[in-house]
Amino acid sequence: MSKERLSEQEVALLAAIFQETGYSTHKHVPEHAILQHFRRDIRGLMKKPLRRLHSKGYVSKHPTGGEMTYQITRLGIERLKELRIIP
Repeated sequence: MSKERLSEQEVALLAAIFQETGYSTHKHVPEHAILQHFRRDIRGLMKKPLRRLHSKGYVSKHPTGGEMTYQITRLGIERLKELRIIP
């Protein structure tokens, strides 16, 4: 498993994506659904960590109907388990 350090924002986003997808690796959700888990004043700051999660392989992106959607990968779930965010 990867031991790469994740920022607090990246961990929070990964957990939010996992929750928003109903704990599934098959469902993908739009960016705005993920960002609604955070206060309005910091939502704009969460876009860069979301892109970093994608580049690290923890989430995948899907263009859908004019907007970008995201889904958690198996690597992302393993990382949440490693961090003891999920059992």
